Amino acid sequence: MKITFTQLTESHFSLLLKWLEAEHVKTWWDQDVHWTNELISKKYADYVKGYKLVHGTPKPINPYIICVDEKPVGYIQLYNAYDFPRSKSLQGLPQCLAAFDVLIGETDYLNRGIGASAITAFLNQYAASYTHIFADPESTNLAAIRAYEKAGFKKIGLQPDTNELWMIKQKSTYIIYLFGHPGTGKYTISQELLKNGFIVCDNQLINNPIFALLNYDGFSKIPEFGWDAIGRIRTAIFDFIAMEQNHNYVLTNCLYENEGDRDCYIQVETMALKRNSIFIPVKLLISEEENLRRITDPSRRARWKSVDPQDVHQREQLIHVDHPHLLELDVSALSAVQAAANILEYAFKLKNNNGGTHEQ
Repeated sequence: MKITFTQLTESHFSLLLKWLEAEHVKTWWDQDVHWTNELISKKYADYVKGYKLVHGTPKPINPYIICVDEKPVGYIQLYNAYDFPRSKSLQGLPQCLAAFDVLIGETDYLNRGIGASAITAFLNQYAASYTHIFADPESTNLAAIRAYEKAGFKKIGLQPDTNELWMIKQKSTYIIYLFGHPGTGKYTISQELLKNGFIVCDNQLINNPIFALLNYDGFSKIPEFGWDAIGRIRTAIFDFIAMEQNHNYVLTNCLYENEGDRDCYIQVETMALKRNSIFIPVKLLISEEENLRRITDPSRRARWKSVDPQDVHQREQLIHVDHPHLLELDVSALSAVQAAANILEYAFKLKNNNGGTHEQ
């Protein structure tokens, strides 16, 4: 059984009408509305465009059709929990909070565990920019509550005046550490991960304040006092990330087999442990021919990155990492988009296999 998601389009409106008028859905969803083609089009036309109007202001909403082995079976939508009016204030709940609504419309797919599996897969794929997810099923909707609990939600309180059971899922956070020789695509891959909700702390972010002050040209030797200053900047940034425990981060570095780079790696591994994040070191491998082509790209100069072919011809040995989450990825024939997709797939599988926990 393969669960996938297809963005809502107008071609799905007939399915929505069928599902929203189904007896098992009507029990919990819009009981006071008799849905028609006209009402479906009126409500969901904006959803297809990625927003819903609230007092005339468009607010983002992400609507998808749930598919099982390519067959449409249900609907799910994700949005910022604070963007839309609710029956009760969410004051006191986490600020980076998403909410979602879900239904399984096809009766043949009820009571098969699809709801919990779809919720888990969907939130992994589309809710990376949120730290917590909110759900508020009716307290008598036992099937929904079981599905939410199976998907990792915890009960936080019954609301007697609305008969809602409030539930929260705290998402696991990731620290992904990309390391490889110059020109392997660490930065471009990190930019693709950025599109999936990660905050990028690439090595140039740490190095470039000092490189700029030295007017580094991509070839010259950096003086020892320059590296000392970079080390202090790095430590301050890593200390901050260790305390900031709500977001996913991707970091980049070369990491050769020497004492200084070993210490740097240990800093990142320790930082991930302190914030209880899933730590994934990713060793990027590349053929010498492709590495040479990439490293001599003139656009690298704009970020004070090395453009020296000698970094390819005289490559140092990369650090040996002994970690259960290590991913070795040959990027010689991969685009940044493909490499990022492989890393995300690995991360989500790792989280699901470990139940969202990790060991280091």
